[in-house]
Amino acid sequence: MKWRCRVCGFVCEGQEAPFECPVCHVGRYAFDLIEEAGVAASSTKVVAPPKKEITKKIVAEILKQSVAKEKEAYKVYSDALKIVKDPGAKKLIGDLAKEELGHVKRLQRYKTEGLQSREMKKIQDLRISDYLVEKELTPNMSLQDVLIFAMKREKKAHEFYLNMSKAVDETDTKRLFDILAQEELSHKNRLETFYDDVIYRED
Repeated sequence: MKWRCRVCGFVCEGQEAPFECPVCHVGRYAFDLIEEAGVAASSTKVVAPPKKEITKKIVAEILKQSVAKEKEAYKVYSDALKIVKDPGAKKLIGDLAKEELGHVKRLQRYKTEGLQSREMKKIQDLRISDYLVEKELTPNMSLQDVLIFAMKREKKAHEFYLNMSKAVDETDTKRLFDILAQEELSHKNRLETFYDDVIYRED
């Protein structure tokens, strides 16, 4: 059987859809079964529920996945706080940890209260981290490596929410993910600005 990710178009084969798309990281719920030529339609055709039900299921799964990712980000920043000694870096990472926790609350609140109006700001992508090599977070990491690790995570988070926005049709949910994407890009911008001020100037 062949499966296609409806977000990025990735195609793979298997008895069931993969747990997560290796390209855009959306979950199994975003994969559709492709009907193969030469195979009887009855053996490959999936009887889909009504579109409205599909949309609700996709949104629920994406929100669940998003909450899990934000909780993981909060934990990562909490661990990073134990590593860095620089006062400026500690404050920045501490602020980002609180904001990731704020994302968790916003996502959970969205389930019951819907989208709370929030303006989107245009954020510049400095792209400093695009050319740096990421390392796994360890207790003995240098400040430079911690910052690179954090910048790379924010880049992935930004791309994740952009992909989630593409995966849904519902207007408010799409806007929620667009807003979160911009906020993750803002995190990346703040980290890259700090990196430029502290690391590049030392060099």
